[in-house]
Amino acid sequence: MPNIADYNGNKKTNMRYQTKKSKDAKEEKAKQLLMTKQRLEGLKDSLKLLDVFVNSRHMEMLQPAGYGDLYKSKVGVLEANKKNRLKNIAIYNVTKIMYNQDEDNFEKLVSVYSAMYTFGGTVGIIIQSDGKYAQLYLCVNSENNESVAGNLLCSNFKGQFPGCELSKLNNLDKEKLLDSFSTDLKQKRSTTVKAMSMIPGRREEEQQKGRFLTSQGYEKFIDTMNGKKYTLVVLAQKISSEAMDLAKGGFEDIYTSLSPYAKEQASYAESETDSINYTISNGISHSTSQSISNSYGTNHTSSIAHGKGKNSGFSSSWDGIGFSNGSSWSSTLAQSEGISTGYSQGNVTTDGDNSNESEALGRTHGTTRTVSVTRDNKAVVDMLEKLDVMIKRIESNQLFGMWNAASYIITEDSSTASIAIATLLSLLAGDNKGASHAYINEWNACKPGGQIDRDKILEYLGNLYHPEIELEMYKLDNDGNMISLIDEKGQSIPAQCLTPALMVSGKELPVMLGIPHRSVPGVVVDSAAEFGRNVPENWRQKIKRPIDFGNVYHMGSIEHTPVCLNLDSFASHSFICGASGSGKSNTTYNLLYEMIKRKIPFLVIEPAKGEYKVEFAALKSINIFVAEDSAYRKLQINPFEFNPHIHIREHLDRLSSTVCACWPLYGAMPGLLKQAFEKVYIDHGWDLEYSIRIVDRGSKYPTFKDLEIALNQIIDDSPYSKQSKGDYKGALLNRVSSLNNGFEGQIFGNSIGIADKVLFDSNTIIDLSSIGSEDTKSLIMGVLIIRLQEYRKATRKTLNASLQHITVLEEAHNILKRCSQDTNIESGNVQGQSVKMLCGCIAEMRSFGEGFMIIDQSPSAIDETAIKNTAIKIVMRLPNKEDCEAMGAALSLNEEQIKELSRLDIGVAAIYHVGWTNTLLAKMGNIWNNHVLGTRQDVIYDRNNYIRVKGAVVQFLFSRIYDKDYYDLRNDTIDLVKELTAKGQVNILSEDKIQEIILDISVFFENSASLFEKNNHNRLKGVYRDFMFDFLRLTSVFKIFPLNIVDHLDLFSTPKQKDINEALRWGKNIKEVIGQYLVMPLEVDPVSHYSWPSNPYQAELFNDIFHDILFSYSQKYWSMTGSDKYQIAIDILNSQKFFR
Repeated sequence: MPNIADYNGNKKTNMRYQTKKSKDAKEEKAKQLLMTKQRLEGLKDSLKLLDVFVNSRHMEMLQPAGYGDLYKSKVGVLEANKKNRLKNIAIYNVTKIMYNQDEDNFEKLVSVYSAMYTFGGTVGIIIQSDGKYAQLYLCVNSENNESVAGNLLCSNFKGQFPGCELSKLNNLDKEKLLDSFSTDLKQKRSTTVKAMSMIPGRREEEQQKGRFLTSQGYEKFIDTMNGKKYTLVVLAQKISSEAMDLAKGGFEDIYTSLSPYAKEQASYAESETDSINYTISNGISHSTSQSISNSYGTNHTSSIAHGKGKNSGFSSSWDGIGFSNGSSWSSTLAQSEGISTGYSQGNVTTDGDNSNESEALGRTHGTTRTVSVTRDNKAVVDMLEKLDVMIKRIESNQLFGMWNAASYIITEDSSTASIAIATLLSLLAGDNKGASHAYINEWNACKPGGQIDRDKILEYLGNLYHPEIELEMYKLDNDGNMISLIDEKGQSIPAQCLTPALMVSGKELPVMLGIPHRSVPGVVVDSAAEFGRNVPENWRQKIKRPIDFGNVYHMGSIEHTPVCLNLDSFASHSFICGASGSGKSNTTYNLLYEMIKRKIPFLVIEPAKGEYKVEFAALKSINIFVAEDSAYRKLQINPFEFNPHIHIREHLDRLSSTVCACWPLYGAMPGLLKQAFEKVYIDHGWDLEYSIRIVDRGSKYPTFKDLEIALNQIIDDSPYSKQSKGDYKGALLNRVSSLNNGFEGQIFGNSIGIADKVLFDSNTIIDLSSIGSEDTKSLIMGVLIIRLQEYRKATRKTLNASLQHITVLEEAHNILKRCSQDTNIESGNVQGQSVKMLCGCIAEMRSFGEGFMIIDQSPSAIDETAIKNTAIKIVMRLPNKEDCEAMGAALSLNEEQIKELSRLDIGVAAIYHVGWTNTLLAKMGNIWNNHVLGTRQDVIYDRNNYIRVKGAVVQFLFSRIYDKDYYDLRNDTIDLVKELTAKGQVNILSEDKIQEIILDISVFFENSASLFEKNNHNRLKGVYRDFMFDFLRLTSVFKIFPLNIVDHLDLFSTPKQKDINEALRWGKNIKEVIGQYLVMPLEVDPVSHYSWPSNPYQAELFNDIFHDILFSYSQKYWSMTGSDKYQIAIDILNSQKFFR
């Protein structure tokens, strides 16, 4: 056994010697573990090369190389299968863009391009300017799938921006557009193409605004380039998910390979141990074993493998680091099959002897030393950070996808292209971290071979493809010569096939493929508020009589959803408003036509324009009443006439309120006026308590002529001061007096007007457009409303009836004006309360089946109650802010919707209908065409024939009355009129004028009924004299020829020659003029043989009738002034045998 102690001592001495000897060597060995200077420089060179591609600086090397550039580029040739524009490309011209103020329009563009990403291909925009107007185009390139891709782009764009206007270019226009910036510009040497490659981004300020890109919209580019000719083409080609994963994997591999070099750390440790062990072992063993084995098996092997790969781009390796870009796929199918058999048998016997003994003696001695060095590589750390950003960028855009995108500007000179690129760069630059710089390449004919490359570039762009360019990079050797780059194996790196496009995410693409956000020359940009888009289906199913209105109008475009209104809801009244030219009349005409088709009669009261009588003149059996003397029937109503089933005091209250609503009254004026109303009824024999006429005094109903006399007496008898009486007379009498002259005198002059049944149970138009006074229009409208209310109340059959009749109140502010709610001690609020009374009348009539269509240009001028009490509100364009706010409150609109009311297109209306959940916009479906009512016959008015018929009536009645032949006189007179007009005795006379004459005749017999019954001949002659004067409308004639004899001439004194001459002069002048108004047949009988003399004075009864006309005027003049000078003149004429 060895001496363990000696061994240990020698070992210790040896270990100390070895430790001391190798101290410096070990330190040097630890330092050698760190990177050498040569290897560190190699790493730096490799990082520089990697930086070129990671940071896309190779994008600056795509244009033709200049002097000193260490690269060469060459534009490839476009493949033939990519030149089929007809099958590959779809282009849409965008002329109008609509935005929704409440939506994020940037995110909507994200959705548009996201939808295109799922389909694939290339999307882009083209902005082309001729120096005056810019045209915007959306385009898509999908090989052999132009139709589907185009429809997808168009549908999504319209879906996200409803109301926009896109028109697809036909094949001819498409070729013309693409050739305009490709083939056509090849002929010009100065043509320049510039490409800009960059990753766009949104600025933080824009993201905070959320809805609009106000500083990054393309309108800024178009405005900057205003006056210049250019074409901007921005293309984005889909990057497949496989390619994204491959790129991500490549970046991760580079990251993994670089990460060890980011931080260097080296350490050296040493340890020594001495140990001695001694072991002796002996053993004996015995064992026996036997085994038998059988086996059987089968096996078969077969394999099939497929594979495909494609790689383009740059690939290199250095120091064990590789970088490549490509894609591949493979599949393998494997099977194995076999048969085997086997048999084995054996016996084993083992004998052994074993013993064991051990002893150990040891001693241990150790020495340990450690050296550690750490160093950071800043260049590698920075590169890793960039790679990390790019990896995360790809990961975060898996959902919205990524695109290869670039912008190209094509101009006829280089300076314009430079301005365009600089402007575009400023618009697209954002705040996104990790975005590369903008890289700009230019192709023109200035550089050697530049024109060839430029023309190839134009051909690519003319087919909406990114240009493919071969790039080969070089370096300088020690002698300054360009040599190819080599990889780690010493092989030259081949040329790479690249495009100017950079990888852009789906969330970044809308900045690059953006659209204008403000109008520019050539593209209209607008915004609209969103309204409801559906008529509730449960409501639609409940209504029994729907009428079509049009279609839903959403964001500036007409949709397919129909809009209908409930006909019976019109019984609860409707309100239509809108500025002139907004389509208000067209809407009303179409609604009335729907009423006509359903046999619902209407009454139109039109204070202005006079359009209804023209548009509906062809409607059969329509009654048209006007204020002026024309071919149409003259309106004749008496406000004092009332329905016999209505109490006189009820009518009096409504009439007083109507006048107060039309005239601004103050102080005691309302009370004085009401007293005068009561007095004229009393003077005409009416018992106000029992509402019956108990005394036959004058006409059945008073007129404004009677009111003028009564009002004068009431004021004179009042206890007010002389000054107050003068004020009241000036205010009241002047107004009442004006109603007895002109058109007003003809309208209100008859005691009995047009029958209620004619006005309110048939299709009727009342045209007041020829009346100049707004107060008079208001009064007529008010009188018609209360007359209608009384008639409906008197003839109602059931309550809550469905729509039976519709009344159209045009320019409703004339009668339903919005009044101040303020009151004062002197007058209270008479006008406001009177308007509310009229509104109450209208509201009450809904239960009678009477619907009102209240129409006005300005809703703020209409009483709020009138608007509130309508079931249907149709609001067209309202330019006035106050009007918009008034209707916004009525329709429960939000602020944006209220603003939208001022911008509605022609024929578009905001509609609220009782039973709907939302107000919606609708476009009236039909443009009114009055030919739907049939062919309209021209209405002819021959004044001479009209005068002849009236002259025949005057002569016929005069003869029968003075002969006391009263039997069936009324019918005989009416038959005379019909016979004259039917047999053509007076050529042509319209039915309206015939009915006007018959009405005047009927009024005369109605007012004289008691006189005929009692055979009161003398009084009847007096009444007839007045009838003749009014029937022939001669008041103006006598005003033209005043009588200038002295008023103080006594009836029993002898007139002076001067007065005789004046009377004869006056009589002659009047006779000559009356001969133009009183044209009668030569003889009274027989009617069938009437002949008309050339000289009207030759008529059988001319002088007698002329005498009675003068006498009638003398009585009227005396009643008005108290002067009898006209009676004196008549006596002088009699004495001079003037009437023989």
